[in-house]
Amino acid sequence: MKKIYFIFGASSEIAKNLLDKIQLKNEVICFSSKKIIKRQARVEYIKTNYSSASIEKILKKKIDRKNKNIFLFFNAISEKKAFYQLKEKEINKIININFTTPIRTTNVIIRNHYLKNITCIYFSSSRALHVDRGISLYGSTKIGMESFVKSIALEYGNLGLNFRVVSLGLLEGGLEKTISESTRNSIFKRSAIKKNIKIDELHKIIEFIIKDKTGNGSTIKCDNGYF
Repeated sequence: MKKIYFIFGASSEIAKNLLDKIQLKNEVICFSSKKIIKRQARVEYIKTNYSSASIEKILKKKIDRKNKNIFLFFNAISEKKAFYQLKEKEINKIININFTTPIRTTNVIIRNHYLKNITCIYFSSSRALHVDRGISLYGSTKIGMESFVKSIALEYGNLGLNFRVVSLGLLEGGLEKTISESTRNSIFKRSAIKKNIKIDELHKIIEFIIKDKTGNGSTIKCDNGYF
């Protein structure tokens, strides 16, 4: 039976690296707010404004067209400047892409309850709880997502829908590229293995979640013991 996997909140780079590592034969659709260079032949990139109407239209068209497993990635973004410098449009964009879109899409999934055998994976961050300066909106959207997933799993897990959160620490090729070396080193001092998480380590977590149903609604940490 065809299975659908929604992965929310991964950066475009994380999504591309995961697709290289996950050893499953699937069709992949990556939703992004910006143009991404197409690397894999089996990946279809869709530039979207993340409105609920456009997402629902795309999902119905893409999901129904082929009888094969499908991964759908939705990217996330963070602040690029100090909070006081953000304009209303920039604030709305961060909240919309990181928080509102996953919620709207989850709503579409549940309303179209004919979508059986799906797993929704939402990426959070250790920096959502262990807050750092410069990511107030990013951190807020991530911790909000963790609460949402726990609640929605209790309500709809009995329909065969699987909702999980992966809380990341500093991932090689991820958000760690945006912070200073001193900040990076201070985080490493508080972690178990004192270095970045490798993409190889992350894809094993994703493959585990895909197969596991007992942890529905829970958050699994992939943060090197940072939090």
